[in-house]
Amino acid sequence: MTDTYYVPQLPWFTQFFQHWQRSPERILIRDLETGKEASVTEFLYDVIRHGSYLRSQLSEEIQSQLRDPNEEVFIAIVASAGYEFVVLFFAIYSLGAIAVPLSM
Repeated sequence: MTDTYYVPQLPWFTQFFQHWQRSPERILIRDLETGKEASVTEFLYDVIRHGSYLRSQLSEEIQSQLRDPNEEVFIAIVASAGYEFVVLFFAIYSLGAIAVPLSM
């Protein structure tokens, strides 16, 4: 069984894909705290995978609000600064929600 992922059709995401096509293995992020390095390919995959997982956990009501341009959906991020935070931030943004960072 293969996983199905939602790929957002947003201008910034299109720009990431264009960058990915030019240099997929180029390092995009270096997390100095953990030493984690992520290529454009890895970052896009993580954002899509986390966004798809988050979408699957949302109620139908919240998913409906995400499709309504007159609604605002806020999702909190409780994570230390670093790679995971950036992935979650973009995953939430890719859903059409507003990421609200909370400090630990």
